[in-house]
Amino acid sequence: MVRPTHDEIIRGLTRDVAVLQERLETVRVQIDDLADLNIRLALLEQQMHGWGRWLQRAWMILGPLVGGATGALLTYYLNAKR
Repeated sequence: MVRPTHDEIIRGLTRDVAVLQERLETVRVQIDDLADLNIRLALLEQQMHGWGRWLQRAWMILGPLVGGATGALLTYYLNAKR
């Protein structure tokens, strides 16, 4: 059985290290993409939360207005029958 020389072993290891470095760089790029997606998701959640607050405030104003209009119409309708 022929054993590989030290030079062949070193070349093989160098090739393996280069492959691992490329894979590591690919993983780093993917992690950066995930970080960007995470930031975009956080911004979207913040926007949705702001939209919910706006609707809550609008309902705080519209609720009494709708109630007042309904009360006024009922009062007019009930007084018109007399």
